[in-house]
Amino acid sequence: MKQILELINVIDSYKAQNIQVLQNPFATNNKYSTFYKGIKEGSIQSDADAANLLYNSGPENHKYKKLKYRFRQRLLNSILFIDVNKPNYTDIQKAYYNCYKDWATVRVLLGKGAVRSAIAVAEKTLRHTLKFEFTELSCNISRVLRLYFATTEGSKKKFDKYNGLHKEQLQILQAESFAEELYGDLLIDFVASRATKSEYVDKASVYAEKLRPHLERVYSYTFLFFAYSVIVARSEIANDYDNVIRESQKAYELLSQKAFHLKVQIFPFAFKIFSSYTKLGKYDLAHSYIEPCLMALDEGSVNWFKFNQVHFIYLMHTEQYKAAEVLVRKVCAHDRMKYQNKETQEVWRINGAYTYAMNHWNASNNGETKTNNFKLGKFLNEVPVFSKDKRGLNISIIIVQILILLQRKKYNKIIDLISSLERYSTRYLRKNETYRSNCFIKMLISLSKGSFAHPAVLRHSEKYVAKLSEMPLHRSSQSLGVEIVPYDRLWGFILDELK
Repeated sequence: MKQILELINVIDSYKAQNIQVLQNPFATNNKYSTFYKGIKEGSIQSDADAANLLYNSGPENHKYKKLKYRFRQRLLNSILFIDVNKPNYTDIQKAYYNCYKDWATVRVLLGKGAVRSAIAVAEKTLRHTLKFEFTELSCNISRVLRLYFATTEGSKKKFDKYNGLHKEQLQILQAESFAEELYGDLLIDFVASRATKSEYVDKASVYAEKLRPHLERVYSYTFLFFAYSVIVARSEIANDYDNVIRESQKAYELLSQKAFHLKVQIFPFAFKIFSSYTKLGKYDLAHSYIEPCLMALDEGSVNWFKFNQVHFIYLMHTEQYKAAEVLVRKVCAHDRMKYQNKETQEVWRINGAYTYAMNHWNASNNGETKTNNFKLGKFLNEVPVFSKDKRGLNISIIIVQILILLQRKKYNKIIDLISSLERYSTRYLRKNETYRSNCFIKMLISLSKGSFAHPAVLRHSEKYVAKLSEMPLHRSSQSLGVEIVPYDRLWGFILDELK
């Protein structure tokens, strides 16, 4: 079912009614149409839902299984017929889809023996693949043309032309493949958790130095993207955000100088500059990269959700709590949210909890009416993935629980939570990327030690407040998403609440 949801997400973004085939496979009033509309409108979210709606049975029904298989095939067949020549697509996006369609046409024509037609399409397509630096396609097409003009036309001139071109593109492809390999090998360990893995600094440094010599002779956007991604990753892992900004700006400028607009490739570097400035607390400079990031994004894309997570952190760090709440509502209400992975959905539930807590405090300080409509138990049931992440966002989950319970003066529940929190701190938190969180948890533990009395809590927490100030946020190696609100500011709110 996940594959079908993903395919419908793609097709629906292009509008199914615009598919250029003799008959739209989803327009007729049949079970395929019902299946498509059910998923699109949200009434079908699982195999059980689909089987019940279509056959009034369970998902093991053989008729349903057969229909599901054929439905998936129709979706796959429809992908190649989607019209991508629309104003909202950049030149390179249109060229990418059209060139790959043309390459498929070349292979089919060759297989059917229509060689002259195939070669005509191949030569035309090659001009576009070279212009837009589609190296892999250029390699494949030049190889076909090289063989054709050697064995069919007997043209030494054209053979030499395409043979030389093939070798040139093959060298570029090898450099791109090498950069992609190192990037993948470096990033593979960072997928499961948000905690920073500083032990990979040496590995990243070796990889970055291996790629630097290639930067002097390979200028394709694919190579530049992966090479600079590795170079920037090294600085990120080393917690050197000033260098992240410098290297990202180099990549941003090189990719921006291309004759075509590389939205997908430019965004990660604009995003890294924005997030690094946010991490360093240079909020004015961070603000200047919000628009470049948004211009490189399609609303509802995976990167749109990724950018808005850091945008949310930026708003929280700059005390724009109302704007952060508006952003949370916009993102959570987006019709693409249901297609995001569980981790992304949980992150935005955590964000919602923080906006509730901070706006609740602001309302209290401003003499406004406070609401207690946040269901803490429901929230905890909705974040099971990161509740198991002992060095990542689970810290944020525990902290926001205490904040909300403190606002509601549920001191006994806080004491129960702090009792387990003390064991958690001793077992899982070390003086590395979790150091600031470790200090703040010790400060929270002082709430129960001081019996929630302001003077006593001050006394018990004094040592850890000093330790926290010795490790500013911009110097810590923890993930930006862990400290949703700077701990120093949160502690000020907590002390005010105790008064």
